[in-house]
Amino acid sequence: MTIFRKLFGRTRIFSVRCKRKVGTNRSKKCLVSITVMLFIVFVYQQRAQRFVHQVKSSALLSLNTTQSTFNLRSNTIVSNAEGPPIQPTLDLKNCSNNELVGPMAINPNITPNFDEVENASSIHLLKNGCYTPTTCIPRQKVAVIIPFKERDAHLKTLLFYLHPMLQRQKISYCIFVAEQFDDGQFNKAMIMNAAFEEAMKHDWFDCIIFHDVDMIPEDDRNLYVCGEQPRHISPAIDKFDYKSHYGTEFGGVTGITPAQYRKANGHSNQFWGWGGEDNDMEFRIFNSGMKIIPSPSKIGRYKMIVHTHPWKFSANKFPTRLNKTRVARAKTDGLSDLQYRLVGSESNPLYTKWFIDIRKIEVKRITLYIDDKPAMDIDIEPGKCRWERVEGKYLDFSIELTNIKEAAPLVERYLKTKKQTVVPPHVKLPSTPTSQFRFSIVENFDDATTLCDKIAPLCVGVQKENSEEKYTLRRSNMPRNIVISGPVLETPPTEDPSFPFNFTSPRRKLFFPNKVAHVRYCPGSSGDYQMLKKTIKTTYADFSMPQHWFKFDVQFTVIKSPSAYIYYKDSRYFEAQTNKEQNTFRFSWPGGRTPNFNNVDTPREYTFQTTQFPISNIPGCYSVESRITDHLNQPLYQWNWWFEVSSGNKEIDARLREEYWRNRSKEQAMKAKMARAVSMQRRKDAMDLKRQREREKKIAKFHMSLKEITLPPADRWPKKETNVDTDEINEAVVVGNGQIKPYDPNNSLPPVVQAVGNTRTYEPKVAVSRKYHTGLPQKLRTHNVKNGAIY
Repeated sequence: MTIFRKLFGRTRIFSVRCKRKVGTNRSKKCLVSITVMLFIVFVYQQRAQRFVHQVKSSALLSLNTTQSTFNLRSNTIVSNAEGPPIQPTLDLKNCSNNELVGPMAINPNITPNFDEVENASSIHLLKNGCYTPTTCIPRQKVAVIIPFKERDAHLKTLLFYLHPMLQRQKISYCIFVAEQFDDGQFNKAMIMNAAFEEAMKHDWFDCIIFHDVDMIPEDDRNLYVCGEQPRHISPAIDKFDYKSHYGTEFGGVTGITPAQYRKANGHSNQFWGWGGEDNDMEFRIFNSGMKIIPSPSKIGRYKMIVHTHPWKFSANKFPTRLNKTRVARAKTDGLSDLQYRLVGSESNPLYTKWFIDIRKIEVKRITLYIDDKPAMDIDIEPGKCRWERVEGKYLDFSIELTNIKEAAPLVERYLKTKKQTVVPPHVKLPSTPTSQFRFSIVENFDDATTLCDKIAPLCVGVQKENSEEKYTLRRSNMPRNIVISGPVLETPPTEDPSFPFNFTSPRRKLFFPNKVAHVRYCPGSSGDYQMLKKTIKTTYADFSMPQHWFKFDVQFTVIKSPSAYIYYKDSRYFEAQTNKEQNTFRFSWPGGRTPNFNNVDTPREYTFQTTQFPISNIPGCYSVESRITDHLNQPLYQWNWWFEVSSGNKEIDARLREEYWRNRSKEQAMKAKMARAVSMQRRKDAMDLKRQREREKKIAKFHMSLKEITLPPADRWPKKETNVDTDEINEAVVVGNGQIKPYDPNNSLPPVVQAVGNTRTYEPKVAVSRKYHTGLPQKLRTHNVKNGAIY
């Protein structure tokens, strides 16, 4: 290293002297000498780094792993045992791939326990999820980053196959699990950015592997190392029949060096929810002058663990809006503006877990006001899950339990009960659950709720069927009313004169099934709906005039610098059906300017109240998704709640809903009819435009044919005996720009000829004699001036 520093110092001194000789004969010699000396410095630097790497690997070979550790950052060996210093050996060779097995037997549907994962991972060789081969020099030091949120079963399955595979590849690696601290929507891209920064603080790494927790490798010949360009390590997935180009060229499992990742400015921090961040990163790589190299599809094969997406992983609703700004965001959105807090870490022999807080604001209190009176406080702090009973309501989307392994004991019990009953001889019961056998009913409420808790978030509710003790598990947690409409009454009863509404639909007999909905609610969970206990009463004097209003009072603390504006927005569902009505309120900072939150003295506690929003008069159940967003409509915090509007009479409520749905159907039919008319008009306009362009091409082709004709000079034309009228020579014609100019048949350009409605004018560049114009068609020879065009 001393020689290296001396050479580098001499090169700097020599370069300064050469600058003084610019313009002389010795300037070229100086440049050649500097180039040679820089090459020598580079060679010595590479040899020094290789020597240090061999010393580290050799020290690890002779090191007692239970009593000593090796600090790669300080290049020293720290021993916890007493005795003479450890002398490293330097006779190691580079690692080979002799232990690779190729295709592996993978079963992603089996979840091992931690003991099985430790036994398969050679736990005695691991420390905090890190491993280094002791018999050879590894190719690279790799950091495997797994973005994570409530996927413990998937993590066990991945580590069960990943640790043995990486050890057979003879790679020095560390596995880091990065978990989002809050319970809001998952921001995978920002978590990966934060984990990258923490990994680079932890140690030096040659390669960063971003690994989805539900992707299981099938072939260990697909090496987890980086190259000169970013790598797409998982180009073939069983979910997409192992076909490449399945929606992204840089997702699932990717490999990139720290320098390449910083050159692309990392991932975007604006993608909340599932989807969009991989395509944005793909653009950033190409925008930075790099390209993506995929692994061969024969070995880059992966199995994806089948799972459902809970609310935290719901699809990003605005990826298109973000894609429109990706060019402007490429340099400013990513590692350059990353803000996060490392809340804590957890050491495990199989991995190191980081808890990362990426919230911009922390909500302290949310109070709902109905007609300017406090009605409910939104649960913010996490609490124990409970079951809320709702009489006379119904939940949609029944769950079939046949293929759910948690329900296997209930299925077997059901089959045994059915076998003991007397059945007709032509009815055959299956001995085991098959694809033709469907089982969805549980005969005990405790069994139903226990099973629903096990398979949550797939199950969010339990529905009691009629008056019998039979229950079904449900996917929806939005209660709604259910009414069975009977035949039209021949002699309908007289209407209540006190009820101010005239029904247009015929009076029918209505039946109200005895349904009971049990909704699973976990306080503090952003995906569950909190129930407003009090029913909102209304007289329904007019559908268009609301009688009740609501607003929110929000108190929050700023953690990181948010955007210039903060918005409140909500979306409503009426009777579990999407209602596109949306309320919006914008919160402005005091003084109309965003405070400087980098200043310690800047206040961080703020409170705002939304404006009054109307509550519909139509009776029924309303589910509301309320959220606080930034200027890009990405959620900063979200809470869900639902309430019921009723007149106090179930029959009147049912008839009003029927009237509402009838009117809405008419409106939708009218909109569909108008949309079809607009579509037909657009097709007609497109056909007219196509015919007009064809007509223009024919006229242009005809004028091009005129250019190919060679005309004799003007003085050779035979002179007419008749006198030439000066008015004919100075005949006025209208050109494309609307100006009137005199026309000279011999020296100037011919008049402009264009089709009906054509905005493009065709003007030949050569002069054409007026005498030759007699060969034009009659339509083009007649000078009918209309709207500035000649026909």
